[in-house]
Amino acid sequence: MASLLNPGFSSLPPETQRRVLYLRCLEETDGSASVIPLELRTAASRAADKETTDAAFLTTRAATLAAGLPATWQGKLSAATNKPDHPWLRWLPASLCASAFLIGWFTNELGPSRTINVLSFPILGLILWNLAVAIFSLVAHWKRKPVATRTTVPSGATPEERTDALFTIRWKSLQHLHLRAGFPLWLHLAAICLVTGIIAGMYSRGLTRAYSVTWESTFLAEPHVRALTRIFLGPASLVTGIPVPDPSRGSAAPWIHLWATTAALFIIIPRILLANMARSTRRETLARIDEDWHRETERCRRTSNPTPAVADIFPVHMDPASPARDAIRTIARHLWGPEVLAHFHPSIAYGNEEDASFPASSNPAHRILLFSFAATPEQDLHGTLAAHAATTPSPHCLAILDASSFEDRFAALPEYRNRTASRLAAWRKVLPPALPILMLDSHARQSPAEAARSLAATP
Repeated sequence: MASLLNPGFSSLPPETQRRVLYLRCLEETDGSASVIPLELRTAASRAADKETTDAAFLTTRAATLAAGLPATWQGKLSAATNKPDHPWLRWLPASLCASAFLIGWFTNELGPSRTINVLSFPILGLILWNLAVAIFSLVAHWKRKPVATRTTVPSGATPEERTDALFTIRWKSLQHLHLRAGFPLWLHLAAICLVTGIIAGMYSRGLTRAYSVTWESTFLAEPHVRALTRIFLGPASLVTGIPVPDPSRGSAAPWIHLWATTAALFIIIPRILLANMARSTRRETLARIDEDWHRETERCRRTSNPTPAVADIFPVHMDPASPARDAIRTIARHLWGPEVLAHFHPSIAYGNEEDASFPASSNPAHRILLFSFAATPEQDLHGTLAAHAATTPSPHCLAILDASSFEDRFAALPEYRNRTASRLAAWRKVLPPALPILMLDSHARQSPAEAARSLAATP
């Protein structure tokens, strides 16, 4: 997880965040590497490899990539980077707190009549409201779920349209996450400011004027009023040692002290606890964002390795067609660097799974097991083979499910999506949990760079 010792993507200024995100989207949609050649990507990763933090690495790498872009794409990058966000978002927290304080300052019963009604204190209603908010906040915190956001765009558009669409989706998703994570914290702080404003207003007016108390009610008699005030102000009386006065006469000073203490006990302190809980949730959200970018940083650092690597591809019970082979080569290059050499081994025949050997390649070693997604996964065959490959020493091991024949057979059927989900769940159940799985469907074959990035982004 990102920490204060390793500032991540969230610590970058908004302009830099947009630049880094736009270039990442461009790399994903530029599957043919015609806009950003793989050599430029590797050079940018090497230039940034000296940086010790993720934030510095992403900034330096983005600057190197931007300098090597064609002129037309540099203009698009500038337009996306310099596009202003909603300026009110920066001032929203401070505006909420200031407005709440001012509303509280003018919302109290210490008016020009110099008498206050003990039954109409605004704090009484706020206590009931804050009790409901506290219950709702706790339930929402316990039942909260990660926000699912769409991060891909339909195929068929031009590279410029796909890049712009993908950037727009992901940038709005980031803004939504920030707003969703920060808004509860801002509301709790605003509630604290509101009550603080009420208390400050009461004391400031009480310093310059003498107020007395009274009460008015159509339905309550004096014994009822006395009982209610003792119930609501009893805890504050125990804390301060000030007895609850008679509501029929006397100075308003003890009432102000007791109501202020009651507000601190039942509003300010609970809201501080809720604000701290919301702050922890916000920190977790930012950490998840930074963790995604940390995996992206580690992937880019791996591609900066100048030592050529070999990716051993082992087809299992199948012979991949040329489009699948080309896509796998591109995926390997985007995952492990442009110098990686994809070496396709002979297909492992049915029944020879236990005799299959996985020779060590050059350092570092990369290994890909290629299965047919149309095959029914079997634990004794596919599971045993994958477990053997995963335990053999190798820094990078990957399972690819070629869906070519599966799509040819079922893509036109209305239950295609359900079949795909069911079959994918069966494969995940058979293959080792630690083995990453990449689905080589039609979209992945058309956009192998995006498929490689999506795999690198999964924990």
